[in-house]
Amino acid sequence: NRVFLGTREELMRDHCIVENVHFINPGGILTNNLQCGVKLRYGSEVHEVDVTLFDDAKIAEVKLHEPYFGVTPGQAAVFYHGSRVIGGGWIKV
Repeated sequence: NRVFLGTREELMRDHCIVENVHFINPGGILTNNLQCGVKLRYGSEVHEVDVTLFDDAKIAEVKLHEPYFGVTPGQAAVFYHGSRVIGGGWIKV
């Protein structure tokens, strides 16, 4: 229940923590240091990221290759391998 105000540049983020992560039939692509795509908002484009998994892959640290506007706690993060959805979770910070 907080509102943060700032310039667009101040609201750009290059990383976030995603919790309650679930992967869908990840096969051989799931590693502790995963490179994949992520959507951080419905209808947004896929952004290239590096993902480090913790707690048996239930928590992920997501590092975006380029800063992104609108990384918002409570929103879904959906992971992609090419055009295929491989999993997702909820943005914590």
